[in-house]
Amino acid sequence: MNATILFIVVLYLFSTNADPGKTNTIEIREWENNLIKDELSCINSTGVSLSVIERTKVTLELPEDDPKYKQYLKCFYMKRSYQNDSGEVLYDNIKIMIHQFTNATEATRIIDLCKEMKGTTPEENAFVAQKCLLNLFHPKSEEEEKTEE
Repeated sequence: MNATILFIVVLYLFSTNADPGKTNTIEIREWENNLIKDELSCINSTGVSLSVIERTKVTLELPEDDPKYKQYLKCFYMKRSYQNDSGEVLYDNIKIMIHQFTNATEATRIIDLCKEMKGTTPEENAFVAQKCLLNLFHPKSEEEEKTEE
């Protein structure tokens, strides 16, 4: 369960078009619906296997040798404004989202480490970015937040 939540935070909550801090239930549902819509659009356009997507949510392991998965990530990053038409990952946009889950210093540290890593294609750029973010970004669990109070 925690692995699924972490994956969702790292991939699906990266959105410059939405604010996960929203308290209005209608806004949250609309935001979630947009994320699902983008995810399904990219699944359909790339032909990536739904089982591959589900497996990555559970294991947090990204499939290194699956070109369709990498196409899916590129598609999703572009829809969420995390990658431009040239294939460059837009880390400043990602940083905005990360900052909503951690402090500015930690968000900057994560982005500074990840932005140095680049792939050889736009698909590889999205994959390398996602892998780095997944490895470095660990939002606090509910238990950790309670112990700090």
